[in-house]
Amino acid sequence: MKNLSFKNLHFNRRGFMTQNSDKDHVVINGIRPILLSAPHGVSQVRLGKYKAKEIGSITTALYLAKHNDTYLIAKTQNNNDDANWDENSKYKNTIIDLINNKKIKYLIDIHGLSSKRKEDINLGIHLGKNIENNVDAFNNLQ
Repeated sequence: MKNLSFKNLHFNRRGFMTQNSDKDHVVINGIRPILLSAPHGVSQVRLGKYKAKEIGSITTALYLAKHNDTYLIAKTQNNNDDANWDENSKYKNTIIDLINNKKIKYLIDIHGLSSKRKEDINLGIHLGKNIENNVDAFNNLQ
């Protein structure tokens, strides 16, 4: 994996965030019908309570999108909202538009994990419910 270093990943994230700091969220187009979502790469407010950003989530999403030619949506500004939690949000509306207009087949939500968790990666498929028990769809996600 060429250029996979902390310094390069941090530099890419910092540039992306600086370039897009005046926007609520950003979409990067891809080729494959996969949408990576990084809603918590900035701090957010859920039910009136401040929540810190999930460190590494935008960095990971940027890297994966670039190296896999996928679409990306990333929250780039805290507007006292929580893009994933709030029932209505600009972020969710953009996701719906992308799914419909770009014929997205897979949506992968990238989050950071608490240091209290035992695992490094968690694929949250909710015992198959989130993929409607379509094991082939999950197995073909590569």
